[in-house]
Amino acid sequence: AALLVNDGTSTIWIKVGADAVANEGIRLNANGGSYYISSSAANYSTGAVNCITASATVVILVSEWSDG
Repeated sequence: AALLVNDGTSTIWIKVGADAVANEGIRLNANGGSYYISSSAANYSTGAVNCITASATVVILVSEWSDG
């Protein structure tokens, strides 16, 4: 499982298993927006997690663990 949290002040866009593109995919809102990936959820993937933002500086926190 993994938890991604946007700890910055700009929106982050996520794509799993593909190149990230601004304004497409999964939106992580600024100041605490989050996305949870789990083997028990329909969103589980072993693909690369790619992110993009319009800002030059962002902070994304990633926690990963085994939920099996």
